[in-house]
Amino acid sequence: MKQLFLFFFLLLSIPFNTSAISLQEIQNNPQKYQLIRQTSKYAAFVDASSIESLRDSPPYYTLKCKAYMVNYLRDFISSNIITVSYNSSYRDFNLRKRKISELGIYVDNHSEDFWFLNGNYRLHKQKSYNDDPDINSLAYQVANYLFYKTYNEYYGPQFGNTLY
Repeated sequence: MKQLFLFFFLLLSIPFNTSAISLQEIQNNPQKYQLIRQTSKYAAFVDASSIESLRDSPPYYTLKCKAYMVNYLRDFISSNIITVSYNSSYRDFNLRKRKISELGIYVDNHSEDFWFLNGNYRLHKQKSYNDDPDINSLAYQVANYLFYKTYNEYYGPQFGNTLY
């Protein structure tokens, strides 16, 4: 009976071990993990190999990726599945626009897994949320990078971000 219990425990832990992420892995693979934004408190990365085009029907586009937020103050890395929908009919940039939805960008953030910076698994939070952040927010920068990586052009202005 103990062996059966151990077997099921090991079986359940396999998905966590295969998708584990550490700060060292992110830093040692800059071609795979593209730095999008960083401050003294956090850094945000996109796994460039995870970018998928779900819809390419101008003026509508939908892109999906796996993104990582490194929180140096709280000693964790979170992974997120991010889906971005674009309606390029609203693409014209205007300084009076304050929200990314005004540019035709809609961001969905799905479930988060958390690791300590050393790669040890911390926890999973199943959640899904979408919001309408400000232009030049982290969500905007991720959306702009995904569009650039897929179509070789920026969806909107970079606002001085020269990381990608």
